[in-house]
Amino acid sequence: MSLLILIAALAIEEYWASNQPKRLQRLIERYADWLAQHFNGGQPYQGLLAWGLGALLPAIGAGVIGGLLWWGLGLLGWLWAALVLYLCFGFKTARGHLNKIALALRAGELEAARDELKRWRPGSVEALGADDVARLALEEALRAGFSRLLGVAFWFVLFGPFGAVLFRLTHSLHEYWHAQIPERDQFLGHVDRLKSLLDWLPVRVIAFSFAIAGNFQGAMECWRNQAWQWRERNEGVLLAAGAGAIGVKIGGAVPLPNASLERAELGTGHEADPEYLEGAAALIWRVTLFWLAILFLLKLGELAA
Repeated sequence: MSLLILIAALAIEEYWASNQPKRLQRLIERYADWLAQHFNGGQPYQGLLAWGLGALLPAIGAGVIGGLLWWGLGLLGWLWAALVLYLCFGFKTARGHLNKIALALRAGELEAARDELKRWRPGSVEALGADDVARLALEEALRAGFSRLLGVAFWFVLFGPFGAVLFRLTHSLHEYWHAQIPERDQFLGHVDRLKSLLDWLPVRVIAFSFAIAGNFQGAMECWRNQAWQWRERNEGVLLAAGAGAIGVKIGGAVPLPNASLERAELGTGHEADPEYLEGAAALIWRVTLFWLAILFLLKLGELAA
């Protein structure tokens, strides 16, 4: 049944033009802000409590409602799971940003590409060149493919609506709080650990899937030799394997108005350009189709048994 629900949620996101996910994201951000204002006293246990109210409790609610609907009215349980999964997805929005940046870079409109990147990824963009914009957009596409599609699907297959909501809300809260609260604040300590724990297994499954769907040798070598150099290990595995699978270089120094942000170099092959931005989206979709094919074969095996 997970296969059909995944296909239904992907189809709804792809073909139904709706602003509901954006409205839901704004609601989540307002709730995250409320939690930070009322629970942030600078202590790790307060962050854990805020995460419990902001991610764990809604996930339990989604799981309980889904279970009750499956038990009482099977069809409504199926519809509930598809709706929850659709609301947890969000890669279409990321793909829209990616396409606009690629079109602007092809047209030589660097300022438009910078503006679109800033709407997608808040931060200083004034000193970025075309190559820098392409590199950062490619990194953001790989992150979004994980947090808004593949990671959601992974936990949904394992734990249904509960897993999808827990993963998606944990990422949303983590992103918002890191943007609004200084990293030195102890409030984020347990939240960082919980996110890393949720990411550990799916990141490695997805990294191996990148290798299968792209350049296998490049992905595995970059994963093995480069991932440990990145500040956050899980993200390093994801970005290194993704860049290696595509055959492109990402990471490296990011120019700022009066300085530069030094980062490790990831990937191999050519410098990032608009063609590789499309390649990142294509890689994520190939992995999605690969997973759907695996689920289909597992279902066939179950029926045959």
